[in-house]
Amino acid sequence: MPSKIKYILSFALCLAALSGCSPKDCYVWSPNGQILAFIDDGNLRTTDTKGNLSQIKSTDSIICRWMPDSRHAILAASSTITQWKDLEPLLTKSEQDMVTDIAGKLWALSDFPQTKSEDEIVRQEMAYMQLSQKYGQDAASQRFKRALEAKARSFGRATAYSLYLVDMVDTDDKKTKLLSRNLQEIRDIRVSPTGKMVAVALQKGFGHGISVVSTDGLYRADVTVADAGIPAWTTDGKALMYFQYPPLKDEAALAQMHDTSERPFLATLKRAQIVDEAGAPLSQIASKDVIRAFADDVTVVRCLRDGSAVFHARPREYPVSAQAKTAPLALYRFKQDGTVTQIAGTSNLPPDLIKNFEYNADESKILLAGKQGQVAVMDVASSKMQDIAAAGQHQMQFQPQWRTADEICYAAIKDPLPTDKTSRIWDLALVRLKDPAHPVYVSKDWQIPLQNPSEAKQLDENN
Repeated sequence: MPSKIKYILSFALCLAALSGCSPKDCYVWSPNGQILAFIDDGNLRTTDTKGNLSQIKSTDSIICRWMPDSRHAILAASSTITQWKDLEPLLTKSEQDMVTDIAGKLWALSDFPQTKSEDEIVRQEMAYMQLSQKYGQDAASQRFKRALEAKARSFGRATAYSLYLVDMVDTDDKKTKLLSRNLQEIRDIRVSPTGKMVAVALQKGFGHGISVVSTDGLYRADVTVADAGIPAWTTDGKALMYFQYPPLKDEAALAQMHDTSERPFLATLKRAQIVDEAGAPLSQIASKDVIRAFADDVTVVRCLRDGSAVFHARPREYPVSAQAKTAPLALYRFKQDGTVTQIAGTSNLPPDLIKNFEYNADESKILLAGKQGQVAVMDVASSKMQDIAAAGQHQMQFQPQWRTADEICYAAIKDPLPTDKTSRIWDLALVRLKDPAHPVYVSKDWQIPLQNPSEAKQLDENN
C-alpha cells in the first residue's frame, strides 16, 4: 500500500460469520434472471418469476451456483459413508496407513480410548469401519459392544462432500457429472465468469481452505490450505481475491493484536492468478499480497469490472492511542494503482447494514442487507438511499440479491405473523426499484413451509 495511506483497514464483523453462521444465499437466480434455484432442508428445487415450483431435483444438497449459461449449475452435496470400501478411496496413502495402525491398536484393546479431540474421534470411527470390513460387522460390533453402547450416537460413519455439474433443465443422472469428492466440508463455491473454473471454500482452520477445480473435471489445484475467507473471482475469470488470516498459534501475529478489546486478527487481502492470459490453468498457483489489515472476521470481497475490489472496513491509525475515536464502518475500494478510497455515503449507514452488500450488473447500485431483515439500495453516483424493507424482530432468512439490474429478491416478513408453527413467516418477494410499493410474492401459493427449526422456535417464543 502506498505510504500516503496512513491507516490500516480493520474489519468489523462478528466471529460467528466466520464459522458459517451468516445468512447463506441458498436462493440463487440464474444469470438471465429467469430461474431461481433454492435449497430447502437439503432439497434442491427451481421456480420461475411466477412461482411455478419444480419437483425436487436433488436431495442432501448444500450449495448451488449457476453457470453463466443459465442452464447448468455447480451443486455441492453431502452423503453418509458407512463402509470402509467407500471411504478408503477418499484417503491418501498416509491417511490409510494411519487408520490401519489405529485399527490394530483398537482391536487389541476392544475399546475406544476416551479423547476430547474431534480428529481422534474421527480416526477411531474410520478405524472401526475398516475393522467391520476386515472381520465382519457382527464380529466388530460384538467385540466393541460395551464401547458402542456408551456412544451417544451411531458410531462408524463419515460424511463425504461432492461437487457436481448439473443440467438444471434436465436433471437425468446422465446429465450430472461428478467433479470432486472428499471428506472436507464444503462451505461455499464460486463459479468463474467464464464458467471454466470453480473455487471451493472448505472448512479448515480459522476460516477456509480454497481449492480450484475445472468444470471439465481435468484440473484441480489448492490455492491456500487454511485460514482464508470466501474467495471472489475477478470479472475476467483469471484470478481470485480473498482474505488470508494467520494461524491462531502464530504468536508473532497475536502480539500485534492489541488495538481493541476484540483482539482482531491480522489479515491480508491476496490475489491468486489461476489461469494465464491465454486462459490455460496454471500448474503452480502463486498468491501476492494486496493489503494487510487488522480483521476480526472474514469480510465480503466484491470484484468490479475495472479490476478494483470492494470490501467493508474501519480505518484506524496505528498504533492506536487512548484518545483515538472509533471510526465508522464503511465500504472501501482498492484500485489497481494501489489507492484506497471510501465509497461516498457508506460511512453514515448502520454498521449492520453494510456487512452484506452486492453490486447490480451494471455496478450502478449496491444492495445492502442487515441481519434483522433490513433491505436497502444505494445509488453509487448520488449516494441516495432507497429503503425496501425495515429491520424487524426476525433474522434475515437468506441473502437478498439482484434478479435484474433494477429488481431485487428478498424474504418479506409476513404481517401479521402466522400463529401456528407450520406456516412460514415470510414470502419470497420480487421488488422493482421503480415500483417498490407493489412487490410480487413468488412463493404465496407454495405448499412447502420453507421454515427451519430455529424459525419455529423463535415464532413460538414471540407468540
